[in-house]
Amino acid sequence: MGRYLLYRMHPLSVGEILRTDVPPREIQAPAEIAASEWNALWEHGGFPEPFYRRDTRFTRRWRSLRQEQLSREDLRDVARVADLGTMET
Repeated sequence: MGRYLLYRMHPLSVGEILRTDVPPREIQAPAEIAASEWNALWEHGGFPEPFYRRDTRFTRRWRSLRQEQLSREDLRDVARVADLGTMET
């Protein structure tokens, strides 16, 4: 048994941020996103937690943890790296 389950997360798209309801058709006409939403997407990224919180401190911590998990856990599983600290740098 593992300590936790890893789920693959994908960032939100502009279309998902723009339209929160289920569209009647798969392909929708283009629409303009609000400037505040675009700025939040640019600053905090598209991943749901940092995007919806919109807290700079939380976003920095979230990115740092994500980078650490990527380099320490995912890379360790697919490659044989002797010094993971050097690899992060």
